[in-house]
Amino acid sequence: MIMNSISKNVISNLKNFLLLVFSILLMGVLCVFLYAVYPNLFHSISFGINHHIWFFRLMRWGLILAFILAWPTLVKMTGKMLNMSDEKIEYWISERLRIGAWLILFEIVVGENIFLSIIK
Repeated sequence: MIMNSISKNVISNLKNFLLLVFSILLMGVLCVFLYAVYPNLFHSISFGINHHIWFFRLMRWGLILAFILAWPTLVKMTGKMLNMSDEKIEYWISERLRIGAWLILFEIVVGENIFLSIIK
């Protein structure tokens, strides 16, 4: 009985992971297609993104802040859907600052491109 529910969870998580990977690959293929077939359109999109960098930066930081603030609600909803114990829910709620710190670190390193700034 327990093994059956674990295998269902593993299969469900695997399906979600494969769907995510497939969607990322599809977006990558779309970008390559735009660049190969319509280079002017691709460059105009890149030009628009590069010239509105502060808007996208504020949007990324706002999403991180919203995620950190909404974390307890998301954990409680997910915990109820997955029938998690109260101790486990409280543990994940207490991990909010650690997960937020990792998101901020990822944004600084990848989003703000700190390595390229240090190298230059």
